[in-house]
Amino acid sequence: MPPSASFGPGSGFLPFWLGVVLAVFATILFVSAWHRQATEKDSKPVFPGKQALLAITLVLVGLAGYILLIEILGYLVDTFMFIVYLMKIVERERWPLTLMVAVITTAALFIIFQFLLQIRLPRTCLGCDFWGDRIVDIFNNLILGFHVAASWENVLFCFIGVLIGTLIGVLPGIGPTTGSPF
Repeated sequence: MPPSASFGPGSGFLPFWLGVVLAVFATILFVSAWHRQATEKDSKPVFPGKQALLAITLVLVGLAGYILLIEILGYLVDTFMFIVYLMKIVERERWPLTLMVAVITTAALFIIFQFLLQIRLPRTCLGCDFWGDRIVDIFNNLILGFHVAASWENVLFCFIGVLIGTLIGVLPGIGPTTGSPF
């Protein structure tokens, strides 16, 4: 995408300059954190505990289930079940609160996408012809997704993003933020 077009800024203008600004700020944070003195707060473990890792794993399993079931169950049922799963299994909330949040969130998202943005949402298999060529399409798209995700460019960008994210995530642990001019 070009950063500019003949009539004004193109579609690549904003992402490019946001990336430049974020890189400059990350560099400033990294340099300022490098020059700070370490404190006792820096001796805490960097990795999350077992409870946090379990919660992360449960969320990832729920997301995988959501993705796999959205074509079969449809948007409304799948989203409702996903929110109930997150609130009841991951967060261990009470049933009244869980059901209330699931209904309100599902309804609000349905109204936003279906009516305000006028985007067609996946229907259930009872309301559409799911069992035809759609299964073949699902597997073809899944294989295409793995192919694109495993391309060397995407793996390289993923590595760079993880490296930069890790460096920026470590910055608060290097020293106190009180010495930073920002």
